[in-house]
Amino acid sequence: MGRTRLGMLIAVIIGGLLMPVFGALAPFVGQFLAGILAGYLAKEDAFKGMLAGALSGLLASIIIAVAFLILGSLTFGFLGALMGGFTGGILALISSVCNVGCGAAGGILGGFITRRRIRKVQT
Repeated sequence: MGRTRLGMLIAVIIGGLLMPVFGALAPFVGQFLAGILAGYLAKEDAFKGMLAGALSGLLASIIIAVAFLILGSLTFGFLGALMGGFTGGILALISSVCNVGCGAAGGILGGFITRRRIRKVQT
C-alpha cells in the first residue's frame, strides 16, 4: 500500500469517525467540517479531498446504521434488532445523502486548502 493510499485511508477513517459526532452537535455544518478535515488530511488536490470527504460520509452512514442495529438489539432483543436494523437502514440511506454530499463539499475545500498550503511552502 503506497503512502498516498495509506494517507487517504487514515483521512477517511478519521473523517468517518468524527462525522457522526460533529453531525450530532451541529447538523450539516458538522458533516461539512468533517469533510474539510478528511480532505485536508488526504494531503492531495481538491479531487482527492472530495473523494476522501465522500468516502468518510459513506463510512459515517454505515456507522450510524450499525449503531441503530446494536442499540435496537440491546434494548428490545431480537425483535429490536430487526426494528433497529430496518430503522437504521432507512436512516442511513437518508443521512448518506447529507453525509456524502456535505463531506464531499467539505473535502473539496480541505483539498484546496492543502494544495494552497503546499504551494506556499514550496515557493
